[in-house]
Amino acid sequence: GKKSMTTAIIPQLQELIRRRQLPEAEALCRQQIDQSPANGNFYLLLGQICQLKCDFDGMGEAAQKVISLNPDNIMGYYQEIDALIHGGKMDQAILKIKLLERKAGSDLKTMLQLAEFYTHAGKFQEAYKIYLKAGELRPEDAKIKYNSATMAIALGLFEQAEKLLDQVIDLNPHDYDAYYNSATVRKQTQDENHI
Repeated sequence: GKKSMTTAIIPQLQELIRRRQLPEAEALCRQQIDQSPANGNFYLLLGQICQLKCDFDGMGEAAQKVISLNPDNIMGYYQEIDALIHGGKMDQAILKIKLLERKAGSDLKTMLQLAEFYTHAGKFQEAYKIYLKAGELRPEDAKIKYNSATMAIALGLFEQAEKLLDQVIDLNPHDYDAYYNSATVRKQTQDENHI
């Protein structure tokens, strides 16, 4: 039927996007939108195409269409925030991230994505808070601790960073980035204490 035809087009579209055949991808995508205007997946793909063309307004419009068709589709919100960040509209992006943060509660995947968005928007304090909260939910996750440490360093919280990096090394003894950063942070902490 019509539904299976529609679904079969999605891998074809993804392949065109992967190959950066954007005019063909966009034409096919818009054709699908005309035929199935209620299918949010085609708007998400259109948003990806717009992003690759550096058309961040188009990307944002596609994302808003996804959200209006399916308010529970988290990808629509991610794409909208991405469009705002890439388009340099940081204040609007931050408002949207804050709204999603309230909705996310303790959903780890969403929290980590929002922390990444905050980082891209230059809001290290907000990212740091989310990474710490995520670290409490998943104490054995070295990557979350490492990201917390990175944010602590960005905020000048060298003692916290050092503690976090030591925890990363305990969890993952072969993490050479953590060793290197830990040594650097240790030196900064000592320099600060000897003023």
